[in-house]
Amino acid sequence: MILPFVSRAIQALFAAVVLSLSIVAIRWQVYGKAPAQSGFASFAGALGCLAAAIGIAGIWITALSTLILAIIDGLAGVCLLIAGITYVIALRGLDCGEAAHILDDKQWKWLPAAINHPLLTGGSGPKSDDGYAMGLSRYGEDKINGVFTDRCHKAKANMVFMFLAFASCVAAAVLIWVHRRRNGGRMSSRV
Repeated sequence: MILPFVSRAIQALFAAVVLSLSIVAIRWQVYGKAPAQSGFASFAGALGCLAAAIGIAGIWITALSTLILAIIDGLAGVCLLIAGITYVIALRGLDCGEAAHILDDKQWKWLPAAINHPLLTGGSGPKSDDGYAMGLSRYGEDKINGVFTDRCHKAKANMVFMFLAFASCVAAAVLIWVHRRRNGGRMSSRV
């Protein structure tokens, strides 16, 4: 009885981290709409939380069949995997340490690292006097590199937690099927 609860608690924790980091990424958007990757990641995190909550309820409520729980875990897992893959693609080749210097030290000029990663810049709007209008420009020259590096680390952490949440969904679904097989094929919700 303890193993299913622990696996669901881990699933809920990882999914909650994905949800919260994705919402943070959406909130740092200044110009335009947030990138689709952030919106989908928040949806996947919320679905993972819902799957964990239903799974925890399924430990005690026998009306929830093993098949239904496995399908919900599978759907949440697939969404988390897709969200993680979209982040891998969007952040490919980005080194957070190297990206710490997105603003040229000699002049107010954006380097390609900032322009090529819309997940991190906060969008772009009307041009300002300096010719650049990214969401980061509101922080000023002295803080901009730190803000970008912080966002880079948060996005990479979110990506890792998406894959951990995916793995926890798979583990929960496997535990459901193992328990079903052990009980002679009965549709029991106890894992």
